Amino acid sequence: MQTATVTGYSLKHVVCEHCTARFRYSVMRQAQGDHVGFAPPVVDLLTGGAFSKSGKAKAEAVAQGKLATALERAVDLVACPKCGKFQAHMIRAKRFKLFKIATLIALLSPWPTLMLTIMILPKGRAHEFAQLLQIELGVVAAIVALVALFLAFRFRPDVGRFFPFSSKHAGKGELDESDTKPQA
Repeated sequence: MQTATVTGYSLKHVVCEHCTARFRYSVMRQAQGDHVGFAPPVVDLLTGGAFSKSGKAKAEAVAQGKLATALERAVDLVACPKCGKFQAHMIRAKRFKLFKIATLIALLSPWPTLMLTIMILPKGRAHEFAQLLQIELGVVAAIVALVALFLAFRFRPDVGRFFPFSSKHAGKGELDESDTKPQA
């Protein structure tokens, strides 16, 4: 299996929805591509490593495709350099990231409780605890989901509330020169 990692940058242009200033910011993303190809070592030796090189090139092509998609979809939390406010689509993107993390945690958090309950159940009485176990798992998942929702809606960078992130995760954009120059 061949693996390739590529890094790229893109310039994002934004019109502030609060003060209509035009600004830009740079995003950096990294992508990894894999290519699985079977070649016995003898074939690689006979071809002078050409088979491995073509696999590496295919892995790099996959990585470049993933990178292009990631850069196209990239949205970072960047304040307008003129008014200092954040755009709604940037806040939504950050909240969505929170929801994805919270969903993963909500799905995984009941498993330790389940394993512990199974270990302490007396043999032959598991059927008596099945309903209790279902309720317990539901409660744990619901609590984690509620905490995640609370954290996501607590995130309001326009009023200075970055929790559970910090303000160092927010970037500063640059005003577009094309916005400041008079047009002929």
